[in-house]
Amino acid sequence: LLLVVPTTSAGLVLGQRFARTLGCPVVAYLMDAWMRTAVPAWPGSSAERASAALLRTAAAWLASSSFLAEQLRDVSAARRPVLVIQNPVVLGATPAGLTAPRRGQFRVTYAGSIWPKHLDAIAVVAESIARLRDRGTDVQLVLHTDRHGWESNAVDWSRWGVDYGGLVPFDELRERLGAYDLLLVA
Repeated sequence: LLLVVPTTSAGLVLGQRFARTLGCPVVAYLMDAWMRTAVPAWPGSSAERASAALLRTAAAWLASSSFLAEQLRDVSAARRPVLVIQNPVVLGATPAGLTAPRRGQFRVTYAGSIWPKHLDAIAVVAESIARLRDRGTDVQLVLHTDRHGWESNAVDWSRWGVDYGGLVPFDELRERLGAYDLLLVA
């Protein structure tokens, strides 16, 4: 079984090649509809057409939501067995950071990957927070992302005074996010 999880055009091309070469059953996991955005194309194809071909080749799909599963059906003009998988939400006690009134600096965070499809949203918030800080508001944005998400836009993050919080292990994420006043969802 080959699980193909393309998050870039290059990953999509490699996934297609491995699927053809290995000749084994393929499961495609497209975590979102990035292939429908302005993704650079390669000679003779586009990310959307290549994704459609991969989806038609696959025996089954994984999707991050029912809405995305429907989009994959539209992109591919095909129907395959699909399993919707999502990041688990752990319910339980209120994180310790949220049990007392907040004081001092207002802290905003984003936790996750930073891809071109939502970079603009994060950048708008980062620039807006920098403007608030310039006007005297004690506010800070912290990005909890991998090195790629930080370094690929480090010049802008630095210019806007954004802090790098590193990638947080999943088991620590709930408590860490509970230490902030606002969570940015891009």
